[in-house]
Amino acid sequence: MTNRSSAPAQPLARRRVALVTNNPPPYRVPVFNAVSDNPAWDVHFIFSAAREPDRAWDFDPIRFKAHYLRERYVASSDTFIHFNIDVWKVLREIRPELVFLNGFNPTNILAFLYARMHGAALGMLIDGTISTELRLSRWHRLLRRWMYPHIDTFAGPSEATLQLYEHYGAPRSAMFKSHLCANNAAYGHGTVPQHAKADLIFCARFIAEKSPSFALQVADGVARRLGRAVSILMVGSGPLDDSLREEAKGYTRLHVEFPGFAKQAELPGLYARARVLLFPTVRDAWGVVANEACASGVPVVVTPTAGVAGELVVDGDSGYVRPLGDLQAWVDAATQLLSDQALYDRMSARSRELVAEYTFDNAARGLADAIGHGLDRVKPHR
Repeated sequence: MTNRSSAPAQPLARRRVALVTNNPPPYRVPVFNAVSDNPAWDVHFIFSAAREPDRAWDFDPIRFKAHYLRERYVASSDTFIHFNIDVWKVLREIRPELVFLNGFNPTNILAFLYARMHGAALGMLIDGTISTELRLSRWHRLLRRWMYPHIDTFAGPSEATLQLYEHYGAPRSAMFKSHLCANNAAYGHGTVPQHAKADLIFCARFIAEKSPSFALQVADGVARRLGRAVSILMVGSGPLDDSLREEAKGYTRLHVEFPGFAKQAELPGLYARARVLLFPTVRDAWGVVANEACASGVPVVVTPTAGVAGELVVDGDSGYVRPLGDLQAWVDAATQLLSDQALYDRMSARSRELVAEYTFDNAARGLADAIGHGLDRVKPHR
């Protein structure tokens, strides 16, 4: 009798996942690369645009599967509303078991409808907070209340984002934290000649929502308080560039330097020159500039409407949280840091300590946990 060996079992197909978002941001590219390395998953990232018009980002090489849709958007204030009809075609080709959304614009709504019609699980990865959604219209709130009950898994960078999910009825058991990060290892190692040092740094787009003019007012107030000239690096670019340069000429006590837009490789050297970061944003879902500063040992003064406030920048511990518009409170905070070396050293060390957990590896682990939780809600395709 001839022995007949059984045929080897066929391996399960890799689980297909699609994540739909606006464009590739530098602080997410390393995370997306790491998540795509999971051998059990076939992860596709679908972008509404290669780069939005107001972004001048540079980022690490992309190793993940990227799909770029035909760009269709409407500019609204300082945001872009994407409407990429071809997202349906791309999703139909990928046939994902899990579709992650990154917002509620028309492209994401189409992806949501595709998932619902084709039996795919749904995930949500946003950076928003209750604070950033205060201005939502009644229509936008209704849209969220319609979509959220159908989301199976959630990822977000902060406790404030998880609280937003809870606000719409999401269970904590389905939430996973995926930090927004800088490359911590790149910061805090440079030596800078004393003549090149700066007291303060502002690093953001030059738009009204980031309050660059307020940063100049704070710097002038600090100079008056200390009774000496104060230097500030105004790092960035944007529509307010010309008006800020003109305004800076009126501050006789300030030495204001405009390095322009800084690429990722240039940022560590700029933070190495600075002592205190002013981050007077009107609202920011997180604020990766705070990660960069903390990794450099630079304490931060920030508004309470930034996601980093209370988590990475803890008032009186790793920096100060002060209301936007309260000029004297900001001047007091910055002056204390510049005039009390023991206080400065303590907050500098604490900043480095807190930012240590905000790494690309931890962020990738959180997103991977969210993906795994979502895939558990569907049966694997053979």
